[in-house]
Amino acid sequence: MNCLVFYTNIAFLIFGSVDMKRRLWMMQALTAVLEPMRFKTRESHKSLPLWNFMNAGTMQSWMNTRMMVKDIGLRFYKRVQIFLTIFTVYYSLATVYLMILYLGFIEANLTIAD
Repeated sequence: MNCLVFYTNIAFLIFGSVDMKRRLWMMQALTAVLEPMRFKTRESHKSLPLWNFMNAGTMQSWMNTRMMVKDIGLRFYKRVQIFLTIFTVYYSLATVYLMILYLGFIEANLTIAD
């Protein structure tokens, strides 16, 4: 049962990592569309259009897009942060408990049923 919970937790953390990488890529892509020197951008971003940053309307659109990208997945991000905290505390306490058992400070009669 513990292994099932552990692997479920790890899978959730992997999903969170994928989400963070996706958000990071989107923010880098938004930065790349304002870069006038295209040789400085990554190969994957060179196909993106170049936005005119001298136009006030374009910059307002860029800011709105940036705010939207930051808000995408915000609830999932908060859920991952809370889950990561609970995950860390739980497994830290479990490790401390097992170390106390191993060092012999407390005794527990653990038996395996046949």
